[in-house]
Amino acid sequence: MESRLRKATCHSLRHTFATHALQLDPQALPHIQKILGHASIVTTANNYLTTDRNERRKVANRLAARAEI
Repeated sequence: MESRLRKATCHSLRHTFATHALQLDPQALPHIQKILGHASIVTTANNYLTTDRNERRKVANRLAARAEI
């Protein structure tokens, strides 16, 4: 791990920060957009907001439960 950290670039650290921050709190998207200096929130979402199939399913199930579908 230490050798990987030594090879890290500013870009890779920035990407890691944004990705992890949004995994912890997707609602922070507008704040992360501002921190990164993106003009469009779409840029931030497309590049840093990742979800896997299981997460999308969980969210869909929670929303469906709220809507009483």
